[in-house]
Amino acid sequence: MRKYVLLLLLSIYGCANAQNLIQNPSFEEWSQPCNYSYDCPYIRLSLKQSHSGSWVNNWYLNNDFRHHGRSYYSTVMRNGKTYVHNTTYPNLLLHTSNNIPIPQSRGGITHLAFFVLQNFYPVTASGICTTLHKDIWVDLIGNKLKDTVKTGDYCGFFYARADSRNTFRFKSIGIFLKEDSLYQPFGPNVNYTNADLPSIGHVVLINDSASINQSAEWKKISFKTTITNGNYTMLYLGWLEPNINDNFSSIVDSTGALVLIRCGINQIPISFASIFYIDDVHFFRCSDTVFSVHLPADTVLCDGDSLVLTPTVIDSLYALENETRSYLWSTGDTTPTITVTQPGSYWVRVTIDGEFTAWSDTIHVGFISDFVTTALPHPDTICEGLSAQLAVQVPAGMPGITTVWSTGDTAYAITVQEPGTYTAYTYNECFAHTDTFTLYTRFCWDKEQAFTTLYIPNAFTPNGDGRNDCFQVVGDNLSSYQIQIFSRWGELVYQSDDVSQCWDGTHRGRPVPDGVYLYVIRHTDRHGNPMPVRRGEIRLYR
Repeated sequence: MRKYVLLLLLSIYGCANAQNLIQNPSFEEWSQPCNYSYDCPYIRLSLKQSHSGSWVNNWYLNNDFRHHGRSYYSTVMRNGKTYVHNTTYPNLLLHTSNNIPIPQSRGGITHLAFFVLQNFYPVTASGICTTLHKDIWVDLIGNKLKDTVKTGDYCGFFYARADSRNTFRFKSIGIFLKEDSLYQPFGPNVNYTNADLPSIGHVVLINDSASINQSAEWKKISFKTTITNGNYTMLYLGWLEPNINDNFSSIVDSTGALVLIRCGINQIPISFASIFYIDDVHFFRCSDTVFSVHLPADTVLCDGDSLVLTPTVIDSLYALENETRSYLWSTGDTTPTITVTQPGSYWVRVTIDGEFTAWSDTIHVGFISDFVTTALPHPDTICEGLSAQLAVQVPAGMPGITTVWSTGDTAYAITVQEPGTYTAYTYNECFAHTDTFTLYTRFCWDKEQAFTTLYIPNAFTPNGDGRNDCFQVVGDNLSSYQIQIFSRWGELVYQSDDVSQCWDGTHRGRPVPDGVYLYVIRHTDRHGNPMPVRRGEIRLYR
């Protein structure tokens, strides 16, 4: 028994039905240096770790969004470069340069770094820090979308990780949609706070602190929202918790902390920083085709074999990676694969992360059955100089069966004169059978002794496939021959006096129906002696 296994292949291709609305989602595209001014045309995100001063395309830093203070610490980091660190405090994050060792991007060479600061203000001039007042500085960065976001369900995801040296955990992060930019390029700056955002746009809060504060690896963070009356052209990422307050975080002061500033003779810390990295941002209509599912092409197997079906999932947008999948097959199975042992049509539905579903194409599986051959009766011995007919009978209505004789003939019946052993090899794509015939000759004193042989098939299939399309009687040592074929109602549908002619299953030029037909054969031997009348049935299959 053979077993066919079709392996799962994951490939990433584009799909016309799926579109990521985020431009430059991985922060990989940047332009020449741009002045940090209104004519950028927006204040763009700086590409740090590069001395060229390039600016990241299509991403904009809103320099005037505040929560108790100004935010200007978002930046795009580039792999492979770091700066000189403070020798006294190796992990010191300097307020003036923002230079820190950074992790590798998830893909490519760039990714976004959010800096969240918590400050403690000294209240005296003596240099002694107090905790009477605290200030939290947060970030908000925007992207000009490829298309306007209107009514409907929208989905998205991005990859995030935190810095292992963070001094406090993040509570949440959010997505904010707005009709236009928060930043006014040619006019006065507009000072928004978290409390203002719900009234001027659409806010989606992502509260998954376990994922947001993951420091060991990049992790996918997904979200979904319903827009009921939208006309948004800008998407912002940032800390958008409306109820954020000065006590939302837990400070952990240690020698490994990213300390911004220390004050006073005793070096009491007054500022702490935590960093949140983002890469590969996606935002799209939930109805988009984010992946497709395929099964192999139609196939035919041999009886007794089996086929393991495994769907091929082709990614078009969703960034398939460590996702959860569920399956529903046309058989009712819910396993990732099924084993096919019966003919039929099969499909599968794949759902990813409980949100996105795609159906596969349908595979049609057929099976080739085994068959039985019958060696028809034949004389063991014939007189020298005469001939004998050897024939095999195969099942009627079973396509794809071929017979090859040891003589090279490919008919079901052959006529031979020489003694010897003859073999008929009958086969289809899966199975084969061999029939052996042995023929002897002898000297006959009576040279006029008659030997008459008829081979009469019991079925034929006039379907135009080139095999068994015609009903033909094979005979030898005949001097006369006549065949008549009647329908079940006694109508004569065919007759002939020529044994070399065959019936093609038509009457008066039109095909006759499937069914059983009766034949009558009258013949004489080569001396003209009448032979017994032969009567029987033949089955016609289309």
